[in-house]
Amino acid sequence: MQPLSKAQVDQWMMLLSEEQREFLKRSVGQSKKSKWLEVLAKKKGVTVSEDISTEELEEIIDDWVLVEILDSGFGNRDYRCICGKPLRYQYVVVNKKKGEKVGLGETCFEHHTSLSSEVVKDIIKEFHQIDLERDEILHKVATKQTFDIEPFLEVDTIPAIILEQALMGLPLTDKQVTYLKQLQYTYDRQQRLGKALGNLRPQARTFFEQLPNNQKNELLEKMIQHDYVREFPKGFEDDEINMFLSHGLPLLDSQIERIYLFNQQKKAEQAEKRRREESAYWQSVRDDRGASAPKRFQTAEKTVNYEMLIERHLETLRKVRKKEAELPEGMKRDWLKVQELVRVCKNGQTIDYSSFKLNLSMICYSLKIERDSYL
Repeated sequence: MQPLSKAQVDQWMMLLSEEQREFLKRSVGQSKKSKWLEVLAKKKGVTVSEDISTEELEEIIDDWVLVEILDSGFGNRDYRCICGKPLRYQYVVVNKKKGEKVGLGETCFEHHTSLSSEVVKDIIKEFHQIDLERDEILHKVATKQTFDIEPFLEVDTIPAIILEQALMGLPLTDKQVTYLKQLQYTYDRQQRLGKALGNLRPQARTFFEQLPNNQKNELLEKMIQHDYVREFPKGFEDDEINMFLSHGLPLLDSQIERIYLFNQQKKAEQAEKRRREESAYWQSVRDDRGASAPKRFQTAEKTVNYEMLIERHLETLRKVRKKEAELPEGMKRDWLKVQELVRVCKNGQTIDYSSFKLNLSMICYSLKIERDSYL
């Protein structure tokens, strides 16, 4: 949003209760003091973490620090800058090395301190951002936008200043609301983690705690998402995976990869087995064409009618039906295809006779059934 004019700030401030006004002024002052110290700390190479307090930063910074911001009120300029200019807002700063204390206007920061223009520019930029956040709160008050803190009260990590702001009826900024939702997400996640770990048996909990941290983190995430693997390919055995399952734990990605590779290997073996069976079948066909092979009818038909199909292959179909339970999975699909072709042909529709004979021949070979003379 656009920054409010000074007149609009004062006008909307009057919509607040005395307690709310004092809180907002105090909050803005504290935020500006903290930002002043953070900017100086970063310029001096000091790492500023979330858990470091303003007081601790003040101890570190041996330079000009902001002590307080004085406000003489709307329409008044009761304070003066060290340069003599009358001020509504006076920034009181202290030089920690010299013990010197002066009151300045915003435009005189660089002029009357040893702070570089770059540092002053960063400080003023942060001050303007804080003012924008204050303006956002006032705009929400003026437009009757409220915020219900009640659903978040179970979260025990809400900063005291946000909690105080919400409980006294002041709306939160969009940035504060986003931060609050992040805290709630983290809190809910920790609750789910606690519940997931609490559901483990003592022996399983001991096993879990002995795992490397990277594995524990992966498992915790899967426990939260209820990401469990419960089905395995036939014949698969793995002692480590069995141990995880016996403790009621999810599987690691590396373990799931082993299952996948096993499954792929089984598929490759089945494909190779079928290739060998097909090769053997065609070899038998070639052998049948030898001089000593029984007489077979070589037909050129691409399709046949139902009466011809049954006359030629009924006995073979009956033999397959008796032994169909012995068919491997791949051949079961071929057998279903053969049966479907018979039904289609019975309904008077055209079928691919070559495909019918090939599939029936392979099935006969698999079940060790003698093929009829048309196959």
